[in-house]
Amino acid sequence: MDNRDKWRLCGGTFFILISNARKQMISKGEMYAGKKSGITEPETLMALARIITPDIQDPEDSENKSMRDGTLKFKSCATWGWRPFLFNDKAAKKSFDERIKNDYQGCLAQMTEFTNKYLDLRTDTHKDFFLVKALLELLDADRTIDGDTKFYTEKSGETITKDELLGQTTICLESFLLGLWHYCIVEVKKNSIGQETYKEWCPPTEGNNERPYEACVGEDSDRQVKLTYSMPSEFMNYEDKKAPDEASDPEPERIGSVYESKENAQQNLEQTINQPKVFNFRFEQSGNGTQIGYVEHFHGKKED
Repeated sequence: MDNRDKWRLCGGTFFILISNARKQMISKGEMYAGKKSGITEPETLMALARIITPDIQDPEDSENKSMRDGTLKFKSCATWGWRPFLFNDKAAKKSFDERIKNDYQGCLAQMTEFTNKYLDLRTDTHKDFFLVKALLELLDADRTIDGDTKFYTEKSGETITKDELLGQTTICLESFLLGLWHYCIVEVKKNSIGQETYKEWCPPTEGNNERPYEACVGEDSDRQVKLTYSMPSEFMNYEDKKAPDEASDPEPERIGSVYESKENAQQNLEQTINQPKVFNFRFEQSGNGTQIGYVEHFHGKKED
């Protein structure tokens, strides 16, 4: 049985849930063959750090162990982690806060790129759906966060209070994650406030230094949530995208545990195209006359 009165939202607990929602890791056989997943916990946390400070440099090979150890310390809420992450750097915090307030769409584009690369989106595992429900459960349980506390979780860049956020039934995944990540870095004073939550969610295992996530936060929740995305499904997993079969209509777009109509999907598509700060798009004509969109590259700002 969980002890929700001790649950705390902080960088470490946020990352525990993010890590649990990652794409499937490669097999040991693939690792022995020299293949790299690119989505290990240190790599994932480094990608989150770059949303805060985009120009963080890749670690040297000699720093890999320090980065792994720092990732564990951050995840376990022992410290703010590896120093180059800059999670507790005052200048980095201030810069991130200013970019959220003055260039929200640029930050949202970074989070969109992150979720597309690292998280398991729109699959039968529903990891993205459970991630949102778990974070809502965590936010709801954290009584140290007042109901009128504001979060930058709206796609427009506007703020919404905790109480309003908990009452929403339609949530944009990327802006939701961005707003909570901003709160964890800018507003939370000590990452160590999540230690009791970590101990409950990741209990020690005999003879193993690693403590995997054992909780099922959000998975048994009866909270009704519909997910939307800042990037429509037409542009997701674009390297594997194939033209629809001419003899059949494409399936409707699935959002969380419900389906979005083709009309609404088109509206989201048009809204995304009208956000020039997010992505450049290329269109090709399929055999049945349907336009298929591809992401060519990410760019933070449209040039004149």
